[in-house]
Amino acid sequence: MEREQIYTKWLNTRIDGKVLCSEDTIRKCRLLSDYNFDLFVDYQNDFLKQGKSIKSYKSIRSKILEFLSSSKIREIKLDDITQEDIDEHLLGFINNESDNNYNNRVKHIKGYLEFHKNKLKNSIDLSSLLIDSKEITTSKKNIKSSLTAEQVALCEEKYKNNLTKLFIFKLLYYTDITTEEIIDLKYSDFDTLDNSFNIGERKIFVPNSMVELISSLRDEPILSRKFYIDHIVKNMKQELKEVGISNFKPKDMQKTHELLFLRCPQCGCKYEAVVDNWCARQFTDNGKFWIVCREKCGKDE
Repeated sequence: MEREQIYTKWLNTRIDGKVLCSEDTIRKCRLLSDYNFDLFVDYQNDFLKQGKSIKSYKSIRSKILEFLSSSKIREIKLDDITQEDIDEHLLGFINNESDNNYNNRVKHIKGYLEFHKNKLKNSIDLSSLLIDSKEITTSKKNIKSSLTAEQVALCEEKYKNNLTKLFIFKLLYYTDITTEEIIDLKYSDFDTLDNSFNIGERKIFVPNSMVELISSLRDEPILSRKFYIDHIVKNMKQELKEVGISNFKPKDMQKTHELLFLRCPQCGCKYEAVVDNWCARQFTDNGKFWIVCREKCGKDE
């Protein structure tokens, strides 16, 4: 049976008076490869044969599909999944949901992997995915919830055609501005001499790469009047969650900045950890080569 036929069947199937699958569930399934989709169908069919309530299954299925459709996992066959892949996925939820919900998420993913354990090629300690206590350990609680370099790239790609959202994301990523400060931001506050916004008595410096974006938004609501962005940020969280980025939290963006920006060992300034910002510099004849910022500390030797 073709996948579209399966989706239609699911939409028309009722168990205990409830529809088996929603359009949102099918949307996530469409992200799966044919191979991973077939494995998911096997799991679902086996679960439903057990006669458990559809309500409990929907909760389990939701966590499993978030896992399978996440940006990294959906690119590989379940056979090739590694412990690191699983740990990285779970890391995005540790600080973003209650302990109980997190533990349930771990249990559901563990159950799915155990169902298909004969297909897994890599050594995975499934027991390590389950927290013994109902409380998350202190060490896990202290893990910083930051975006990875890949997630930042995906966010920028996601909003390349929505300049307002791209502007909000880049501001939060590149600077220490708060969402409250963005509300009152005006283009007239932007100083083109040093690429900074004047906010009260402090300056918010932005990279050269943002200048054109800021100029294109000069007459848009976000830079022309008081513009409340809470609804936009909430919408961004949902949109990014749908593409597997569940740890976008504006108040934690400084943690992302700390992870993805490096301090130059020569001048002490911080720059994004992308190749264009750095070069090799040799300070003495036959001496070691240092990685220093390109902007202030020289050209490639």
